[in-house]
Amino acid sequence: MAVGQFVAFFALLLANAYRQLRGAIVTVSLVCALAVVYGLAYVLRVPFFFSGNFSLSYTWFVCVAIELCFDFGIIPAFAHYGRLFQTLPMDVKVFSLSAERGDGPIYATFQAGPVSPQGRSCVEACATGPVRLISDVTPDVVYHAQRVSGGITLVTEDISAISSRRRVLEQRHAALRSSCALLEQERLMRERLREQESERALYDEVDQSISEALGRARELMCQVEGLPGDEAVFKLTIAKMLISYCKRKGGIVLARRSDCDFEREKLQLIVGELVTDLQTAGVSCGALVETGEMIPVDAVSVLYDCLYDFSIASLYCVDPVLMMYFSDYSDGAIEMRLALSTGELRNLAESEEMQELRVLLDGRDVAYRLTGEEGSLVLVVVVRKER
Repeated sequence: MAVGQFVAFFALLLANAYRQLRGAIVTVSLVCALAVVYGLAYVLRVPFFFSGNFSLSYTWFVCVAIELCFDFGIIPAFAHYGRLFQTLPMDVKVFSLSAERGDGPIYATFQAGPVSPQGRSCVEACATGPVRLISDVTPDVVYHAQRVSGGITLVTEDISAISSRRRVLEQRHAALRSSCALLEQERLMRERLREQESERALYDEVDQSISEALGRARELMCQVEGLPGDEAVFKLTIAKMLISYCKRKGGIVLARRSDCDFEREKLQLIVGELVTDLQTAGVSCGALVETGEMIPVDAVSVLYDCLYDFSIASLYCVDPVLMMYFSDYSDGAIEMRLALSTGELRNLAESEEMQELRVLLDGRDVAYRLTGEEGSLVLVVVVRKER
């Protein structure tokens, strides 16, 4: 009964099929005939066929027959694709390759609108490859054209929402750029004001220091008259040191105007000049500079004040020996160590000259430590490079 039904089905299918499908029906019929022969051989218990797995073999024949029907189009596997295509939530049109200029699409979705001139030109330009077009006439619409099997697809995409968001983002970007420019101008202005305030503070401090040093020098020179020779020479030596201090302090102001920081060689030159002056005044002196980075002018000015205060105080000692050492300190600072030894048997840290030195150091913006014992004194000064 089942065999008769299969034969009748394929006979009617062959008689009513199109000419191009009849060859495919013959091929599928041969597979089905092999399946029938295999089934009869299994029923008749032919040894070769009966020894196999009938269910697996029969399933294989059925699967091959169905797949051939799908491949050859005997069974319509794409029956509902047209309906699915029409319900796509997009504006999609399919044009024929042989369509004349101005012909409409052969397939279109329900949401597809009329073919615009821009879309038509995009389709015509698709002969060499995929085309993406954004026209100046419709800037919120993007046309995508691409060749497919048997035709050309045209997808019309509405990007008005994206364009609106892009315009908002561009406006925000322009506002942010304007704000950044204003903030940059404000930063530059504040930096310039800070530099001017720093310069003004340095000029005022130098002017005050030079005025005080010149006042002390004038006072010492006024006291020279009528003094014995040694005392007069001592006071003139101190006055000379004070005048040298004023000269080099003025040089620091000039360095600030030229926006030039102090490097190791320049600092070593200034300290060397001071060493020469002290040796001329009778102080055995030596110096070592081991700084590796550039030193700002403000920091050099503070170091120079402390160095001169200590050097002038050493002139009041008997047989003084002064050693100077400059080096980099942690946390962006520079350290100055001054060691003084004399032939006196008193505690120099408690002397009147060193008490005056403490008062001077307390007025400087530095961290210092002044320690001493009989015949020796050590001063450690740490100055920040960023003032």
